[in-house]
Order: sequence, then C-alpha cells, then structure tokens
Amino acid sequence: MEQEFSNVAPAKKNNTVLIVVAVIAALLCCCCILIVGGLTLLGPTVSDTFENIEEGIEQGAPYEMPAEGEDPSYEGGEGQGEETYPGLSDYVPVGGLGDEILRTDTWLNVTFSAVMASCTIPADGAQNTSIEVIQNPDGAGVWVERWTVPCDEGSSKAFDITFTPAASGGTDISIQTAE
Repeated sequence: MEQEFSNVAPAKKNNTVLIVVAVIAALLCCCCILIVGGLTLLGPTVSDTFENIEEGIEQGAPYEMPAEGEDPSYEGGEGQGEETYPGLSDYVPVGGLGDEILRTDTWLNVTFSAVMASCTIPADGAQNTSIEVIQNPDGAGVWVERWTVPCDEGSSKAFDITFTPAASGGTDISIQTAE
C-alpha cells in the first residue's frame, strides 16, 4: 500500500461573507445603542419643551401673529443712528450713518481689529465708543467714520472705517487703524 503525499494545501473556506455580515451586524448594534442612549438623554428635554408649548397654547399666546402685510418688527426709532431695539446700545455703539445691522457688523469687525491691535475692549466698551463721521457719502455712496474704542488698560484706539455700497447689495466694510 502506497500512500501518496501531496504538497497541495487543503482548500480553505471563504469566510469573507461571514466577516462582512458580522461587521454590519456590529455596526447596526452600535447605531441602535447610540440612538437609545441619545433618546434617553434628550427625552426629558424634548418632553419639557413640548409641555411648555402646550402650556403656552392653553394659557393663550402672549404674542399675536401679525396680520398679513403688517411689519412684525418693533416700532422704535426710525431715523438713522437711532435705536430700533431697546437695549441694543448696551452691546453695539450708537451713532454714525449706518443702521443697526451695519453698526452691529462693524462693531464685530472693530472688536476683532482691536484685539489684533493689542486692545481688549471692556464689557461696557460699546457704551463708551464714540463714532465720528469724518467723510460724508460721496457720489458713489462711500463714507468714512472714525470709531474710537476704549481699551482695558485705560487707553483708547481709533479705527477709520470705510463703508462702500456693494454692487450686489449691502455694504462692504474696510477697517484701518487711525493715525
């Protein structure tokens, strides 16, 4: 009796499908655990929100919806530089030729420029900022204002801001440190 030996290894089973199925099952389990955990954590918050909405509806809405065609905004000052929203001047300087939106955008840019110029504006900086128009609008609508902001150490920093009407609408803001 002769035995034959072969150098050929026995065929391996292909486990690729089994591995892919196991990975997909593990991912689905992880997703389910995350969803259940998220709902457990957020459930009370969502529930409280809906309860507050229901209470508001039952007690009568404190705010009436405006009739069609009405302007729902606050009826405050209507001139340029005046405050439309009470209390906004605590956070955004008052004055200059721009409206509140433009002054708010400018203030954000000025605060950033001040930090870059080693000037940290104190909490009441908006109330203590002066705005001076140094060039009235020309034929193209471009004007320049000087914003002088207080710094934490008691000094102040002045910035010349050029406002240029943009072709697409709105206004471009360019800030230079004043000399």
